[in-house]
Formats: sequence, C-alpha cells, structure tokens
Amino acid sequence: MTRPDLTLIVTAHAEGRLAHRTVRSAVAAVDLARRQGRIVECIAVLDRPTPETRDYFTRDAPADWRLLDGDHGDLGLARNQGVEAAGGRWVAFLDADDLLGSWWLLSVLEQPDADPRTVYVPEATITFEAHHLIHWLTPSDAPAFRPEVLVATNYWMALVAARRELLCEIPFAAARGGSGFGFEDWHWFTQVLAAGGAIQTVPGTTIFIRRKSRGSLLREHQIANALLQPTDFLAPTRYRVADTRPVVDRPRAAASGRWDSLRSRAGRFGLAVARRFPILEAPLARAYRSAVRLNARFGPGAELPSWLVDQCRELHAVEPQLFPDDLFRIRLRENCIPNPPVGRVYGKLCEAVTGPVRLAFIVPWLRTGGSDLETLNYVRLAAERVADGGVLVLATEPVPSPWASRLPAGARFVDLAALACELRDDEREYVLGTFLVQLGADAVHVVNSTLGFAVVERYGKAVAQRSRVFASVFCEDVTADGRRTGFALDQVPAVADHLAGVFADNRRILELMIQMFALNPNRLHTHYQPVDLPPAGRQDRPPGGKLQVLWAGRLDRQKRPDLLIEVARRVTHLPVHFHAYGASVLRSDAARVRLRGLPNLTYHGPFDGFESLPVGDFDLFLNTSQWEGMPNVLLEALAAGLPVMSSDAGGIPELIRDGETGLLVSPFDAVDAYISKFERACYEPDLLPKLLAAGRSLLAARHTWDHFRQAVGAVPGYLPAASADGS
Repeated sequence: MTRPDLTLIVTAHAEGRLAHRTVRSAVAAVDLARRQGRIVECIAVLDRPTPETRDYFTRDAPADWRLLDGDHGDLGLARNQGVEAAGGRWVAFLDADDLLGSWWLLSVLEQPDADPRTVYVPEATITFEAHHLIHWLTPSDAPAFRPEVLVATNYWMALVAARRELLCEIPFAAARGGSGFGFEDWHWFTQVLAAGGAIQTVPGTTIFIRRKSRGSLLREHQIANALLQPTDFLAPTRYRVADTRPVVDRPRAAASGRWDSLRSRAGRFGLAVARRFPILEAPLARAYRSAVRLNARFGPGAELPSWLVDQCRELHAVEPQLFPDDLFRIRLRENCIPNPPVGRVYGKLCEAVTGPVRLAFIVPWLRTGGSDLETLNYVRLAAERVADGGVLVLATEPVPSPWASRLPAGARFVDLAALACELRDDEREYVLGTFLVQLGADAVHVVNSTLGFAVVERYGKAVAQRSRVFASVFCEDVTADGRRTGFALDQVPAVADHLAGVFADNRRILELMIQMFALNPNRLHTHYQPVDLPPAGRQDRPPGGKLQVLWAGRLDRQKRPDLLIEVARRVTHLPVHFHAYGASVLRSDAARVRLRGLPNLTYHGPFDGFESLPVGDFDLFLNTSQWEGMPNVLLEALAAGLPVMSSDAGGIPELIRDGETGLLVSPFDAVDAYISKFERACYEPDLLPKLLAAGRSLLAARHTWDHFRQAVGAVPGYLPAASADGS
C-alpha cells in the first residue's frame, strides 16, 4: 500500500453540526491536492464528543475518513492520538470548528524537502465570528521575529503542518482544564525551537479561525490563569534575553497603527460628547462607523492580496459569515511585536540562575526586622546543604535591602522589584509565576511578600506541581479601627490548598488559624528561632544608679512608641531612664518628635540590628507592642544579658512568663501595670537577675541552632538533601 503524502487530522469535541462547515472546507482542500496526484488521508479524532458531534461524524463524514474514539478531554492529547494513527509523511491539523483555505494542503506538499524539523504555518490566519482579526504570521528566521515575545504570548497557532517524525519526537503536552497548565500549541512551538526546529510560512495560504464567544479553549486557559508547562526554551539556565535588533515592520502595519490611534482618540471624543448631549449619540455613532468603513476600504492597510480575497470568496459558499467585503472591515494586525518588557524582565531574572536552584525564597526585602532575620536563618540552613547558587532569594518590593550582604555564601540575591519596575502588577505576577514553573526548585518559601502570595493565589495550581510551596506567618495585623488582617488571616487561607506547609515562630498564630480556617494541623509547623547564647555579662547596676531601660523597634502603630512615651511620663518618680532606638515608618515622625521631648527619655535614632546597640549600657529591655509573633529582639535581649519586660501580645507569653522568665504586662496598654512592674524592678534587687537566668535557660533549651535545625529538617520536602558540593 502506497504511503500517504499527508494525513489531515481533525479533532472534534463539542462542535455538533458546526463541524459540517469544517469538513466541507477540508474536503475542498483534500480534493485539490488529490487532483494534483497527492495522496491524502483524513482522520477525525472524536475526543469525548457530545452526542450531536458523534452523530454528525458517524452519519455525514466522508466515507474514506477514519474515525477514532478518544477519552482524553485534552486537545493536545487528541492530536497525539491522531499522529500515532497517521500514515502520512506529513501531518496537518484542523480543529472541527475552523476552516481550511483550499490551497493550504497542496501548498504545504509543494514546499521543498527541507529540514524535517521545519514546521509550516499559513501566511495569514483570519479570525472571525466573536472576534475579527487578520493575523500575518512571522517566520522564526525573519528579522521581525523576537524570541522573547514567546515569554508572554504565542506567535502562531496549532493548525500547522509538520513531518510525522517530528510530531512523534515532540508531542503536544497535556493542558487539561483545571490543571494549572494550558496553551498546548504555544508550549509545543517553544519545544520545537529549543530542539533546533524552525517555523516557516507558506506564501499564499490562509486558515480561518472561528473565535467563539463561548467554549473557546484559549479563553478557558486565560480565565483559569494557566501557565505554560515546563519547556526547554524557557529553562532559566539556558534562556537569555535576545539581542536588541530593530523590529522590521511592514508599512501597512505602521500606517494602520497611526490610524488606530486616531480612531481611538476620535471614539473617546465622541463618547464624551454623547454623554453630555445624549441626543447626538445616534448620529455620532453612524458617522464613526462610516469613517471606519471608508478607512478600511481606502485607508492604510486596505490593500489585501488577491489570493486572500479569492479564498475568502470560495469559503463564502461554506461559511456565510465570510465574504470578501468583510475583510476590509477586519482590523489588520502584523505579527511584528517590539521587544516586550515581560520578555526582557524574564531574561534578566534568568541571568541570576547559573545552575539548579533547590530552594527559592520570595521576600519583600532584606533589611532590619524580625522577619528578615528569620529569613536569614532559613537561608542559612538551606545553604548548608547545597552547592553555590542552589539557594535563590528574590526581593519583590522597591525598597533597599541592606541585609542582603548578610546572606551566606552560595545564596544568590535578586532585586526583582528593580528588574520589573516597568511592569504592571499583573505582568509582575505572570513573570514570577512563569519563572517559578520553569525553574522547578525543590521548594519555594514565601515570607511576607505581597507579590509572592499573589502569584501563589493566581498560579498556585501550576507552581505547586513543580515545587513544594511553603509560607511563613508571624501574627495578625490590626488596623486603626480594630480590624484584624494581615498575611496570616487573608493571604495564607486563600492559598492554603497550594501550600505544603506553613511556618511560624510561635504556636499561638497557628492555633488561631486552625480555629478560624480549619487548616490541616499536620501542615502547620512551629519553629522557635535560634539565637547565639554567649555567657551573661554584668547583671548588677551600681548602687544608687538609675535603671537604664532599652526600647528598640520601628516607630509605628504595631510597636506602640506612644505607650513608651506615656510610661516615661508616669514614672518620673522612679530612678529610671529610657533609651529609644528606631526608625520612623509612614506617619511616625510625630512620635519621633515626642520621644525627644521628655527629660527621662533619650532618642538615639535608627539602628542596624540588635548587635549594633550598646547593650552593655542597659539594665532592662522594654517591649510595648500591640500585636506580635515571637519578636526576635526579645530573644536577642535575653541572649545579650538583658532581662525583659514586655506587653502580652501574640506569642510573647510562650517566651516571657510573668515573674518567671520576665515581666509580662496584660493587657498590652495597661500603663498602671507597667508602672507597677517598674517599681518592682527598681526596688527588688534580686528580681531582674533571677528573671534573666530563667529566660536564658529557656533559650538554651529551645532556641539553639541544633533545635532549629532538627525542627526544620523534620518538615517533609523542605530542606533539600545535601549535595556533593554542599557544606
């Protein structure tokens, strides 16, 4: 039996009688090729067809068509089934609601016997029905082709013609609805290019794409926030930004672009006039439509090749919606897209990846703060296990990160906010989501990053299939009117189904989340943070000397410097002097000014981490926070030899037990309770040394690096196995 020159594969799902128009267009193209002596076979893959679709093909499909039943629920896998059954040297695809131009199949077979990795697409596609567009396709070797465009959008469509062996070597990936992945054709093209293939256009050919208002697979993928499957083309270790070649555009597109701009401005002006004078709305609309029709017929971009007009006229007998005059009312579009910022940003992000990444951290910044210090603790553990470059830290907020210099050797820091400053919020989410999917790190850890949580919420289904996703929480925030909010109560519950685990430095916030959201306790992990515990220094203050009290924190509503000020005003009868360190945040300049106006309080300005403070000058550490997790500054104070007096907030009682390991004030704003405890601190000389000794004993038992390493190591799938090059 003579091998067919080409197999046409038609994929059908829920088209019903609409497929009849597709089949008629296919029969015309097949007959033309056969009249020229070509052998063409036709296969229809009925993938979970509706009863109406099955009835049509079994009753009305041409007798020489082979019908294959499929149970994929996936367009790409249905095409793969057709390829397996195909006998042709070439294979062409057609969806059962689109239309073939009559010259397409024959023109493909007349192409020179080029590289078997060459894929052919028509010179133009015409989209019709719900959306109207003439799309002039660009070959992959054309000056106008920009590879970085493929980061953000697809240059071509899946109705290609290619050698069967190429389609067997590079099959379509699954992109079922709800999987998190989509755009099987876009993904396939990137795989072909990564394998050294090329995309070429066939002059004088077109395919007509029906864009339905409902049931469009492309629209389903867009609504579902689907991402591309992992592809060699976008692999961060190999993808780099292309050169900055000037874009070569056709004059028609440039002229049409100027007309589009003028038309847009005129339309906006007309709408503004119509809103003010409703009686003019109808005549303005008629005038606008007339201008559009005149420009389409005689203006820039109106010249259409005769072959395109002829093929449209031929198909009018098959699809009444298509008629040559309608082409002049369709917006022309060249596939000449300038170097897009999304592609550039993705490329710059990939440049930071020099090898496999095992653990990726997404943080807002790295600067003075407890959450930043905890991030450094987790990074240190990961860096102990992997080779250089295996730990990646991405900062997502446009804020300096001075503590990036504290990252251990082997961890790479990337200022994503600076790289993506030209992008919109949704574009930043897309770039980061795509990067994480293509990166395929063992684990991704989100710490207080608004962008990080937005990506997990929008693209978590795809990201979680490539990496185990973890998040850290600390405490809830409280707004000025008393509303509880923050990552622990808003973002984490929204993405909980995508998370492999949630970390906290205190039990209390995790118990609250279980109570409020019924989160799985097995995925919630308390990691008491480690602190270095040197020998305690001097604990006795000189007889008759004042109690020197240290307060260090942000000057914001959470840390409540106003309570410090009020307490200082009320204890002037006691031998106490307060020393405040901290930076202004948002509208806290007023608090800073008030800190400088009290005789028993000295404001020293900002500080760079607890270790930068002259701790030996003080006798007691004071914390006045309204809400908290487990403040690292309390651990550092105890470790440095300072007993602690703190408000009863968040997880603090897990560390400061009143009268045992410190002094606890409850409720947090009970000024009289602060005064009472300061009186004890001043007049009970044995109190502070006893509290300090007990507090440090708790640190030695629960807040060591060995304890932290063991607790984090017990989390399934978080820390990577030690590499041969790891420490």
